[in-house]
Amino acid sequence: MKIKVKVYLEEKDTEELVELKGNKVKDVLDKLNIDSGIVIVANKDNEVVTGDYVLGEDERIKINPVISGG
Repeated sequence: MKIKVKVYLEEKDTEELVELKGNKVKDVLDKLNIDSGIVIVANKDNEVVTGDYVLGEDERIKINPVISGG
């Protein structure tokens, strides 16, 4: 099954249309070569989601870099 997902990359301030063979957030991160440990992913309702979150066709997610400090 192939789906298309709109991905907003906060760090680059760009949006991409990504075609996936899978249907989970981790599939998007793998396709874009992004380490899941350095980002936070939010769905269209701005809720934080995990790598196992199932995406629908034409869904939009936002990938934000993790910011830490001390």
